[in-house]
Amino acid sequence: MSVGIANNRKNLAAFRATLNTWASAINTLITGLAAVVTDITTIEGDITALQSSKQDAAALSTLNFAYTNSVSIDYTLTAGDVNKVFDITNAGATSFTFPPTGTISAFRVGCVVYVYNNSGSSNNITLTAGGGVTLLQGPGVTLTPGQCATVMRIGTSRYLRLY
Repeated sequence: MSVGIANNRKNLAAFRATLNTWASAINTLITGLAAVVTDITTIEGDITALQSSKQDAAALSTLNFAYTNSVSIDYTLTAGDVNKVFDITNAGATSFTFPPTGTISAFRVGCVVYVYNNSGSSNNITLTAGGGVTLLQGPGVTLTPGQCATVMRIGTSRYLRLY
């Protein structure tokens, strides 16, 4: 009879190990599903923003740019910066920040801004995402002297560097 009890204990231990493995796999799946739900929520927000601005004249007026020169300090994009060209001539390193779109409602999906580093030989401009902002980079986040970047709003607090 003691052999039967020992075998039952071994079977129970194996069963517990299998249950623990399954529980771990289920937890991994739940974590993955939570990430997918977050991505879907972000995409839905982007679609809503795009739908609300698809007939907005500001989003479609990308052929009319306002030239802004002599920016010589760290700069954060404002509501009045829709379709502007920034010619930055700072004597040192400069940060160009993209804030959450809730703070710059005039900057609709499809609007762009151009940033040109017209500074000295070792003065870089860093494109920076503000709090809660996603800045998708093409070639990189730093503009060395002579380089430029075109950045477009593509969703709620989401910007894309095109080149």
